[in-house]
Amino acid sequence: MREILFRGKGNRYGKWVEGFYTPILTGHGMEDAIITGTDRNCSIPTLVIPETIEQYTGLTDKNGVKIFEGDIIKVHKSDTYVIKYGEYTPRNYCLARYYDKPMMGFYAYDGERCFQLSTNSRCYEVIGNIHDNPELAEGLL
Repeated sequence: MREILFRGKGNRYGKWVEGFYTPILTGHGMEDAIITGTDRNCSIPTLVIPETIEQYTGLTDKNGVKIFEGDIIKVHKSDTYVIKYGEYTPRNYCLARYYDKPMMGFYAYDGERCFQLSTNSRCYEVIGNIHDNPELAEGLL
């Protein structure tokens, strides 16, 4: 079973945090937070920038780095893709029965083509993400 995990960039210090996503009520209304752990059985929320909240795909790259939605990956040391979630139609997919049929889930997109992520992720390498490295994402979104 896939681990359900989110990440977000903290709105106070700008550091990435991973954990359980939840909206919480603060003095400013409802805000997005990532629960990063507990202290004496109390949750520890970190307020995060809403646009940076992304879900873990359940996969790691060839270096053991977790692959999240919004990550930019290299495939076979050359092609660059951004990881997205939603409905997509794979192109040039090796199994003809999936060709041109809409699918739902995590996928890699290069601005033109997309493919379903494989559990055999030895050919993937995370090289950045769309928030910290927007220059790497040019033409991919």
